[in-house]
Amino acid sequence: MINKIKEKFNPLLFLSSLGAGGLAVSGFILIQYGGFFHGKGLAVFADIEQTPMVLILETIMIIFSLIHVYLTIAFFIGQAAWKKTNAAKEFENNPLVNSGLMAPYVSVFMSMNVIIAVVRYFSEWMSNNFQAIMLPAFIFFVLLWVLAVYKVLTLLKIAFIKSFDVEKIHFGWLLQPFALAMATVTGSGFAALAENKTIGGFAAFLTLISLTMVIFLTSVKIFSIFKKHLSRDAILENHFMPTYLIVVPIITLIGIAIFRLGHYAQHVFHAPILFVIAKILMIMLYAFEVWYFVFGLMMLKNYWKDYLVGKFHVSQWGLICPFVALGALSGFIYKAFFQNAIFLGIIFILILGTSVFYLFLLKRQFKCLKSDINKVCDA
Repeated sequence: MINKIKEKFNPLLFLSSLGAGGLAVSGFILIQYGGFFHGKGLAVFADIEQTPMVLILETIMIIFSLIHVYLTIAFFIGQAAWKKTNAAKEFENNPLVNSGLMAPYVSVFMSMNVIIAVVRYFSEWMSNNFQAIMLPAFIFFVLLWVLAVYKVLTLLKIAFIKSFDVEKIHFGWLLQPFALAMATVTGSGFAALAENKTIGGFAAFLTLISLTMVIFLTSVKIFSIFKKHLSRDAILENHFMPTYLIVVPIITLIGIAIFRLGHYAQHVFHAPILFVIAKILMIMLYAFEVWYFVFGLMMLKNYWKDYLVGKFHVSQWGLICPFVALGALSGFIYKAFFQNAIFLGIIFILILGTSVFYLFLLKRQFKCLKSDINKVCDA
């Protein structure tokens, strides 16, 4: 399989490892905030009553964490070979597609969240020594954060100095702020969880830097994309249709990061009002996310019927992240605002349904990699 990945590598393949990690973390979020854990700090396996719903969520956490690790390793091997080709250089120098180079960064930041959430949940040693390993984990995060920010700025520079057809821009252009949003939410986790004030303060500062970049780039790019879409007759090509929904995970990550920064600010400045403001901002973002999610599904109405059942294309992984993101932010909303059994059930069904959909796409991707690309894949 790894040889096939080398032959047909595309940076967007990392969206499948990202989706798996997101599902694993979503399972933990629902356990943490869904009323199954009543202690302080992060939930651990030993403190949770093993109800049927919890067992299903824990199974999702384990299965999709393993898938995430396998795919991440396989794709990095494929990427190492791909980087030596002329196709890689052409890809990076094309502003219309080079945002895809941020997909590996998003996936690795997700790996850190999988470790913090899932691995720590099941590992008693890691749970007991969580603060002790915070420093080396934070050093790794800082290095990755610097690389991600530098890469985004490099791609922006290419977009400014290279000529390209602006009329062809699409929502996939938002992978740059998506990557920065994942960096932001990971940094906010360090800010909220670190007992060391230096680590917490530095993490909060880095988080604010990347958060302002996310808000600025997302706003500018969405405005530019909507302007172009409203000024032309044709909608997106089928390949790019799933990118309509990429706004959803970005909003989710911004909302969670603001929530965590509010928690940090409350602890540091001893001002509960800051946490209240953060929660209000989070639910406002959730409200925006809900209507935009519905809008995206409406835009994809014909895509579901006519294209998804046809050939596989790597962009179809763009359909997983929005469902994962909506489930994850819903878990936070349940805890902070709306503790209702029906809402909890909806979140659980959303995570479970997305898990099944993920496995459906994963099967199609493996079939695509193994077979003649013209028969089962849409290049």
